[in-house]
Amino acid sequence: MMKRGCWIIGLFIGLILSVQSTQAQMGFSVQNLGVNGGLTFKVPIGTFGDVAGVGFGFVVQGEYVFTPQISILAGLGYVIYGGKDFGSYRYNYSELPLTAGAKYYLFPPGKNPMRIFLLGELGFHRMGYASEYQYELFGVPRVDRYSSAVVRLGLTPGAGVEMLVGNFRIDITGFMALITGSYSNIGLRSTIHFDLPRK
Repeated sequence: MMKRGCWIIGLFIGLILSVQSTQAQMGFSVQNLGVNGGLTFKVPIGTFGDVAGVGFGFVVQGEYVFTPQISILAGLGYVIYGGKDFGSYRYNYSELPLTAGAKYYLFPPGKNPMRIFLLGELGFHRMGYASEYQYELFGVPRVDRYSSAVVRLGLTPGAGVEMLVGNFRIDITGFMALITGSYSNIGLRSTIHFDLPRK
């Protein structure tokens, strides 16, 4: 798994370098920059689903329109997962994803206010973990708390639809976050796009 992750990172870095080289030749335009902000909903799968409940959070992304059909993304988010009880133990998880990737629109922009796209993101996910153990000592209720965090590599494929509503672009994306260390999840994300101010 680690070798595969290193291979994916190497491929991703190569893609970034090629994109930067192309941008240097084509010229970088601030007018193509924007910001996405919205909410995300996640359902843990596999062994992660055994100890964590449904997660809710937010995401903020920078978006650069590279071509009419390709957008480059970089984002940061925060998700809190519902806790689960096992006897005297209670578990809680949180996630802080830092990702970069791209959206590929299946059709060029036109008069249709709705566009379908494919999504691919790669990044690091800081998974926070906290547990509580409740017990009694000489008849006095006590709670022992423990917390820690790990950083894991994640690959997130997805697909979605973008809609033009007034002056805003709103997208709804379904995805599967494949995170090493058994932290994978599936989810739904909805964001609103804001263009940066023009001079």
